[in-house]
Amino acid sequence: MTVSRGASPGPIRLTGGAWSGTRIFSPPGRVARPALAKVRAAIFNVLGAMEGARVLDLYAGTAALSFEALSRGAASATVFEQDAACLSAIRASASKLKCEPRLRVLDGDVAQRLVEVAGEGADLAFADPPYAFIDEPEAREKFRALLSRLKSEGALRNGAWLVVEHRSSAELNAPSGFTPDEVRKYGQTALSFFTAQP
Repeated sequence: MTVSRGASPGPIRLTGGAWSGTRIFSPPGRVARPALAKVRAAIFNVLGAMEGARVLDLYAGTAALSFEALSRGAASATVFEQDAACLSAIRASASKLKCEPRLRVLDGDVAQRLVEVAGEGADLAFADPPYAFIDEPEAREKFRALLSRLKSEGALRNGAWLVVEHRSSAELNAPSGFTPDEVRKYGQTALSFFTAQP
C-alpha cells in the first residue's frame, strides 16, 4: 500500500461485523491509501462469511481489510507492512480493538517475509500494493511471481481467495496457481478476485 506525504485521510471506520462503525488509526499527516469504505464493503459482500477464516494481508497499510475480516469473525490475520508509521497505526488499532492475539504483524519486505507463512494454508489473501506494481509491465511480472508463491509455498490452501486492488485502467492476469473469478470496478479502483487452484 503506497504511503506518501500529504494530508491525512478522513476517519477510517469499519463497515461491518462486531466492530462496525469503529474508527481505526491511520498515520497522522500522511496518506496510506486505505481502501475506501464502499470498496471494503464490496469485497466482503463478494467473499461472504468470514467465520473462522485465516487471512493474509500483503502491503497492509492501515490493515483496514484485516480488521474488517476480524470484525466479521475471521480467526486470525497476518499483516505485512514495512512503513514504520503504518506499523504504529496498526498496533494502535489492534490495541484499541483488543485483538492482538488474533493479529500477527510481520514488518519488512513482503518478498522476504513470505516464507514465514509457507505451509500455513490460509483461506484468504488481500494484496493492495503500490499501483506502480501493476501499472508497469516489469514490476507487474515480479508482483505476479510474488503472488504465485502464495500457492506454490502453501501459504494459501486450495480454493482460497486472492483479492488484489489496483487501478481500474490496469489489467492483472491470473498469477500461476490461480484461476480468475471476477473483476469489479469502482471509479478508478478495481478489485480482481482469484481462486487458488487444486
